[in-house]
Amino acid sequence: MLSLPKRIVAIAAAVALIVIAFLIWQAVNSRQKAAQARQDTKGAEAYAGAAKGAVAIVVANSEGQANLTAVVTEAARDIAAAEGSQNAIPPAAQAAALAAACRLPAYAKEPRCIALK
Repeated sequence: MLSLPKRIVAIAAAVALIVIAFLIWQAVNSRQKAAQARQDTKGAEAYAGAAKGAVAIVVANSEGQANLTAVVTEAARDIAAAEGSQNAIPPAAQAAALAAACRLPAYAKEPRCIALK
């Protein structure tokens, strides 16, 4: 059996080993958490960049669609105001113009375009 001082030394050594093991575990765990935090940050930045790009595309498309609608509206006014616009348009020309307009996404849901399908 160990004497009292040897027992105290053995207990102190065991406690010291436990403390050292705990400190090593904490250091490793904190490094893993820091690495995970860096990865999370990079992932969040990537998602933010992708979302920003998607919003820019949607905005550009909607602006393009609005510009197209404005051009078509202005063209319709010009056609209506043009000399001879009161004359009858040949049915084939009218059908071709309607078919062309119906290919545009802005007009695809118009009743006359749906009727063509």
